[in-house]
Amino acid sequence: MRFDGYYILSDLLGYENLQQRSCQYGRWTLRRFLFGIDQPQPEEISQERKRFLIFFGFALIVYRFFLFLGIALLVYHIFFQPLGLFLMFVELGYFIFWPIFNELKEWYRLRAQILQSFRGKITICIFSFLLLYVFLPFQGRVDAPAVLHAQLSQNFYAPAQSRIEKIFVKNNDKIEKGDVLITLSSPDLDRRILLAQSELEKQEFLLQRRGFLNSDLLSQINEETVQQARVKLSGLIEQRNKLEIIAPISGVIRDIDFYLQPGQSVSQNTLLLSIIDPSHFVVTAYLSDSDQKRLIEKNIEGIFYFANNFEQIPIIFEILSPTSTQTISWRELSSIYGGVISSDPAVDGKSPYPVARQSFYEAMFLLPENYTYKIKEPLVQKGFVRLRVQRKSIFSLYFNDLVNILRQENLVP
Repeated sequence: MRFDGYYILSDLLGYENLQQRSCQYGRWTLRRFLFGIDQPQPEEISQERKRFLIFFGFALIVYRFFLFLGIALLVYHIFFQPLGLFLMFVELGYFIFWPIFNELKEWYRLRAQILQSFRGKITICIFSFLLLYVFLPFQGRVDAPAVLHAQLSQNFYAPAQSRIEKIFVKNNDKIEKGDVLITLSSPDLDRRILLAQSELEKQEFLLQRRGFLNSDLLSQINEETVQQARVKLSGLIEQRNKLEIIAPISGVIRDIDFYLQPGQSVSQNTLLLSIIDPSHFVVTAYLSDSDQKRLIEKNIEGIFYFANNFEQIPIIFEILSPTSTQTISWRELSSIYGGVISSDPAVDGKSPYPVARQSFYEAMFLLPENYTYKIKEPLVQKGFVRLRVQRKSIFSLYFNDLVNILRQENLVP
C-alpha cells in the first residue's frame, strides 16, 4: 500500500484526510506567525488535536520538500539528457514551486489585512531586505579549496609493473639534480624488448634479401614495417630507461613509503617518492567556472587559511589556467583522500590522479616578496583561499551556474 505508514497512523489516530487537514493548519499557523492575520481556524477541534495537526503539517511540508528535491536530482542523473533535465524541472515545478506559488497568491489576496498589521509590516521589511540581499551585488568574496606547496615539486610513480632493485635515498635527504634515487626492474619488459629486437633483426635481414628471394612473407616486408618495428623497440627501451628514477631538480626527498624495500614488487602508478624545493612556496586553488570569471585583474590580494588551524598567510593572484579540468593534481583536496572536492578514481585506472565530478580552473597564487613563510609539516598544507573580487549578486551567481549546466547539456549556446 502506498505510504502505508501514513495510512496506519491516520487509522490509529482516527484522523481522516490527515495530510490535507495538517497542511491546512500548517498554512494557517504560518500566516498568523508571519503577518498576525486573525483568520478563523480551518475547523473546530480540541487543542491537543490542533497542536498535533500543526506539528504534523510542518513536518510534512519539510519532508515533502526534501523528498521531491531528491527525486528531481535522481531523475536528472538517471535519465539521458536532455530528458533528465526536463523531468527535473517538471518535478521541481509541480511539486515544489507550484504549492509555493499558490500560497503567495493567497498572501496577495490578503494584502489589505497584511498591510494593516504591525507584524505584517515587519515581515514585509524583512522579506524586502532578503530580496535586496539576493539581487543586489553584495557578494565581493570568493572562497575556494587550495593547497600550500613548494613551487618546484614532483611526484614519481612506478612506470610499469616492476620490482624494486635498490633505494638510494630516504625521507628528508637533500639531493642534487641528476642523482639516482631508485632503480627498478621489470622481467616482463625485458622479455618484450628481446622479442622486439628479434623481430626487428628478422625484418631487416629479410628486407636485405628481397632481391634474391621471393615469397609471400617477403612481400609484406618493406621500409615502413621495419620502421614500425624500430619505433616499437625504441618505445620499450625508453620505458625501461624510466625504471631508473633520476632527480630532475635539486631538493628534499619526501613521501617514501616506509614499507618499500628492495626486492618488493610494485604495481603501475604506485607512488614511490616526491621531491620538493623548500625554498619557494606557492598556493594552488581550484575555482569554479563562475568564480574564475571574477578574477578580472592580476595581483588580486587574498588570504590562504590553513585547514587544521586558524593561521592565515597573505597571497597574490598570479596566473589562471586557460582551460578547465577535472583532474585534481593535488590529491589532498580530493574527497577520496579526505579533501573537500567530490571526486572519483580515474576511469581507466592508469592515472594516479582523481577525477573531480565537476570542472575546475587551477589558479596559482604567490606569497608576497617581503613575507617569510615558516615551513611546517606536512609540506603540503590543505586549506582554502579567500579573495576580494568584483561584486555580484547571489542571484547572478546561481543563474550563471544554471546557464553553465545548460551549456554542458548543449541546451543553450
